[in-house]
Amino acid sequence: MSRRIRPFPSLAALVAACALAGCADRPLPTASAAAAPRAASAASGGRLHVRGDFTGTQTWSVASTSPLLYRVEQTATGTIERVGEATVVWAVPQVRLDLLRRRVEILTPAWTIAMTLANGATIAGRYTFPGSTIHLDPFGNYTAIARLEVTSGTGSMAGARGKGTGVIRGNIVSGRFTVRLEGEAELAQP
Repeated sequence: MSRRIRPFPSLAALVAACALAGCADRPLPTASAAAAPRAASAASGGRLHVRGDFTGTQTWSVASTSPLLYRVEQTATGTIERVGEATVVWAVPQVRLDLLRRRVEILTPAWTIAMTLANGATIAGRYTFPGSTIHLDPFGNYTAIARLEVTSGTGSMAGARGKGTGVIRGNIVSGRFTVRLEGEAELAQP
């Protein structure tokens, strides 16, 4: 039975744990709110430079108790320039939380994502972390970079292919994060 939990019941618990570990007092930079919508329909066929801003929340659930591992499910909404509004969902199947060293260890460095556009079209792909560790500041803030490969699409995004990079900034205490996505996509010819 999987029980959904937040990894920290309060900010005080995180601060206490970090105090024991001798944490530094400089928080990582945080990202601004999602950019204002600048949506326009993507023309079918051709290569597009893609840029998008998303905001979202994450839910941690226990994936294993021995050893203690978590599954992190994330949902974000935002706007992709020249494409429009979108919702993206992905899950990191196995992570380990190491409070003493202030880090999240990614045990499964690649996972699938599903994006749904406002017009009902979908984009599927795969995110990959180039490293296996995300460092936390004393307040639970983090910055991570992930590579995205678009492998397919449906509707107006049928046959989509592409690559990009996502810069993820968030806080494991609040469960909130932002993603700045940038890359290239190619749509199938009509």
